[in-house]
Amino acid sequence: MDISINNRMGTKRKYGISISISVFIVGFLSYLIYVKTPVIDESLLPVFTVRSGELNVFIPVHGLFKSAQETLLTAKASGVVTEILIKPGSPVKKGDVIARLENPELIKTAAQHKIEFLEQQSSVSALKLKHEQQQLDLESQLLAIDAAIAQSKLDVNIHGRLQKLGVSSKIELEKAQLKLTLQSKNKELHLKKIQHATALHEFEVAQSELQLDQKRLTLTQTQLEVNSLEIKAEQDGDLQNLQLEVGLNIDKGEAIAKIGSRNRLVATLNLPAHKVNDIALDAEVKINLNGKLITTKIKRIESLITQSSVIAETYELHEQIINDQQLRPTQAFSAKVYSDTLKDQVFVARESGLQPHSHQPVYKKVGDKFLTQNVSSSQMTDSAVLINQGLKPGDIVVVKFPKNLSYLRNRDVFKIKSQQNKEIKI
Repeated sequence: MDISINNRMGTKRKYGISISISVFIVGFLSYLIYVKTPVIDESLLPVFTVRSGELNVFIPVHGLFKSAQETLLTAKASGVVTEILIKPGSPVKKGDVIARLENPELIKTAAQHKIEFLEQQSSVSALKLKHEQQQLDLESQLLAIDAAIAQSKLDVNIHGRLQKLGVSSKIELEKAQLKLTLQSKNKELHLKKIQHATALHEFEVAQSELQLDQKRLTLTQTQLEVNSLEIKAEQDGDLQNLQLEVGLNIDKGEAIAKIGSRNRLVATLNLPAHKVNDIALDAEVKINLNGKLITTKIKRIESLITQSSVIAETYELHEQIINDQQLRPTQAFSAKVYSDTLKDQVFVARESGLQPHSHQPVYKKVGDKFLTQNVSSSQMTDSAVLINQGLKPGDIVVVKFPKNLSYLRNRDVFKIKSQQNKEIKI
């Protein structure tokens, strides 16, 4: 009977000791967690310094690279597609044959026009030879008239002398003078005839050469159409699209392909329609491409709104940048466009984690401690969050903790071991 009582008393004593130890441990842990101030190595904290000054506001946008020079190819002759030599997306050089058309009727017409041109060319040559012969005949007749006039002058002179000697009569002299007068008038008429014939010849040749020029133009145009049965690239670049299929019938003037420059690019930007009025021409553009920054400026802004966006285009990018970054048309990117400069602002780096347009607690460094501080923020730029109240320039703060220090979120204060500040600059 005594043994049982002793066992029960021993068991109660053990329970009491266990409870006491548990209470002690809980109390000690509570002291560590809620009473004792943690001490943290400052180098482990993501600290940021509050700053003041000007802030450039940039608007985030998306865009595509686009060929600075684009050529729309249209069919210069009708025909049926018989061969496609270059596929869309392939690089081309000026003069490369992209596709071939077939048009037997056009080739036949070109041959007929060539025959007509050659015939007219022969006709012009024959007409010129004919006129030259007629001109020679008239010149020969003029020489004969001049010879007759010279003879008549000689006769007048002889009869004049003979009359003085009394050998020839006055009538003979007058006949000789009349003959000279008639021959002189005949020469005047013949000269007019030559002048008229020359003018007529020039007119006939001009008319004939005009017809020749018309036939030459017709032949040239037809020959160009024949040559255009081979569709060729009109510039160096990439064949961006090709609206052709073998066997397809193409009409003259129909759009068939587009070629864009490869080494001459611009950036097209989709600007938010409600922000367009804040963006000016020559505004700075920062293009982020796989972590690399390309800086340029806006050259033009369209007025048409499409799906709540307005298209803007930058100046042509430098060829070295295009080659170094291996840029290509239709390549997508994200960018930032300058819109305004805010003066006399208090701010902290965007990477700090401070939320814009909010009221939230942060930890501000005071001596060797970080104390909670309520902060009111306003807008966020591409690099910073603006502060309305709660902090001043030079304050060092912690906004977010890494996972291994997440327990500090429930503390109002904690101490630091080191005075070395780790700052992430804007």
